Amino acid sequence: MKRLSSLFLNFLLLSVVTMAGTLEIPNIFSDNMVLQQNSEVKLWGQGEPGSTVNFKTGWIEKSLSVQVDINGTWEANIKTPGAGGPHMISISSGNDIITLNNILIGEVWICAGQSNMSMPVKGFQSQPILDSQDAIVESNSYPEIRMFTAERSISSIPEFNVKGNWQCASINTTGSFSAVGYFYALELYKTLQVPIGIINLSWGGSNAQAWMSLDLLKTFPEIEISAINMKSKSPQRIPTALFNAMFYPISRYNVKGIIWYQGENNIVDYDLYSKIFPAMVNEWRKYLNQEDIPFYYVQIAPYKYSGSRNRESAFLREVQFRSQYIIPNSGMVTTGDIGEEELIHASNKRMISKRLSYYALKKNYGFNNLSCSSPIYRKMEITGNKITITFDFADGGLVIKGNPENTFEIAGKDGIFYPAKAKVHQQYGDKIEIWSEQVSQPENVRYCFKNYFSSTIFNSFMNPASPFRTDSYEK
Repeated sequence: MKRLSSLFLNFLLLSVVTMAGTLEIPNIFSDNMVLQQNSEVKLWGQGEPGSTVNFKTGWIEKSLSVQVDINGTWEANIKTPGAGGPHMISISSGNDIITLNNILIGEVWICAGQSNMSMPVKGFQSQPILDSQDAIVESNSYPEIRMFTAERSISSIPEFNVKGNWQCASINTTGSFSAVGYFYALELYKTLQVPIGIINLSWGGSNAQAWMSLDLLKTFPEIEISAINMKSKSPQRIPTALFNAMFYPISRYNVKGIIWYQGENNIVDYDLYSKIFPAMVNEWRKYLNQEDIPFYYVQIAPYKYSGSRNRESAFLREVQFRSQYIIPNSGMVTTGDIGEEELIHASNKRMISKRLSYYALKKNYGFNNLSCSSPIYRKMEITGNKITITFDFADGGLVIKGNPENTFEIAGKDGIFYPAKAKVHQQYGDKIEIWSEQVSQPENVRYCFKNYFSSTIFNSFMNPASPFRTDSYEK
């Protein structure tokens, strides 16, 4: 009697019952999950070879079934309706029954990266999130926003499962959600008015190499993989370890797109990053079985690093700037107006999420009148002692805020850069004129090309221009 009572209690607490232990599903399938609407989603798991697995959903009258293969694995495709719920799914095989409750149908996105993505709504120790308390309290009104946070883990081989469970936004849970992920979901929810699910795959200090498969890493001879040490004191930087343990277990889950905030731990190898970042994106798309899935990412924010006027992070931002032309169906959010000189984790995560959401709303949800791109350097023209820069995405015309001499530099043939003055062209709103009395015959311009800066060039929607340079000097 005590054993039966215990089992019944577990059923009430978890709503997942495995009566004989042979039927198993990964943790990404749990109570409170969100499934992508109007699509064909995959369910998968393990079972007794040769046995039949049956499915009953709250939106399809007819039961479905698949057979477990000789390796003890199974996979089923189930069509989802438009947004709604709550629904249930019952999965059974022989005497084994798994019941999933409170399932919503809506929009599902992956948020991934390192600490600026994992930073929770409640902030880190002595590193706050702007208006976090208000956000946590208000989240009680948004239980249709759900987040699955994958537990930080490593593996040398692709894993079947990763620890984690879906949680509904509430005062008790939202503080631990990824801030960028939650605020992004909130912006989508307010506009689309459908349930939003976020799958959080992030680990502070991780580099891109950790999020790539071993097979892909082997194509880059610059990456040492012959002696991968799974006992490293920096496990989040072990090549392929996070791909195997965190991404692979959820890679068959149907999602709408990916948002990404990472790069700080690849500053030291920015040249390599220019090759592995697009390759990583391409690989994730293949594993997700969506080779054109939207991929929107954040250019790393200004921060002092080795010194505010030094430039090591500028080269990584330049790689990110160029990657948007290499990675199809991508978009880059700039952060030049919200960086903090003394904090690598900028507090205004809500603005970052808003800018990410503008990409999705415009490109994926049909809000075509939105401005989502930041002003981006297109070309340079030299006339006398001035250089004129033309920008793409100068929506509504360019605006100068603050002192441009803090952000613009100009150089002649000698390659010595001096602070430069700047103004918006009187006739063309997409052009900026730059000059300095110290340079009579200018050849090159740099804008915000250093570790820490505060943007001075915006379009009329206050999207800050991306840092750039017209030279190709190594330093």
